[in-house]
Amino acid sequence: MEVDLCSHLKFNGEKFYWDSTITDLKVFVSCDLKLTGRWLSPGGEVKTFTSDTLVLKWHGKTNKWITLSGSSTEVSELSQTLQSLCKKAEENQAAIVEIHQTLPTNNGKEKPSVDLAAPTANQTEYSVRSNNDDKSYEDNFASIENQLKTLESKFLDKTLSIANDLNNLKKYCLNNECMNILRQENASLKVENEALKDSLYTAKFALSDLNTKVKDLEHEKASLFHN
Repeated sequence: MEVDLCSHLKFNGEKFYWDSTITDLKVFVSCDLKLTGRWLSPGGEVKTFTSDTLVLKWHGKTNKWITLSGSSTEVSELSQTLQSLCKKAEENQAAIVEIHQTLPTNNGKEKPSVDLAAPTANQTEYSVRSNNDDKSYEDNFASIENQLKTLESKFLDKTLSIANDLNNLKKYCLNNECMNILRQENASLKVENEALKDSLYTAKFALSDLNTKVKDLEHEKASLFHN
């Protein structure tokens, strides 16, 4: 769910912060930011994500802050995207708080007791007020139910989107694995090719030496016949 991950991203006007784990950050970068690249651990708690055009560096769970570098255009666009996600997370959090605030409450006070055996003018007034309160509660619950349905719909849409992103990520990883195998095979073929070149060179040298010896023998043989 988007708010679960985006809520870990903070922006103080100057720096971005990530207050969750590196595992969550990797999922966030892949699924929410839809970036492809590789993660490295240069040392200590620092983790870096590198793509073709930019580098995202997370300074670990102690410092938590994130720095961006690389192509100025890509860095600017990513910074705007991160700020937009921060704003959206804040709006979602505010909506949740608003839902809680709309929950009916009597502020801890009990409703006054009523003597049903002897109705009075006060009891009649209380009855009218109670009916109005009940209607207000029903309206509040209806409003909350509608908001929950909206959030549920958004949650389901995001779940499907994340599932799709994960499938794409699996395909990417599979393709990456295939590429790694091909690179290894290519490197192995290059080594074998160099070995064959060396063998060929050795064979040519041996053949040239053999031809020289044959010519020398033929020359020696011809000399013997002339003598």
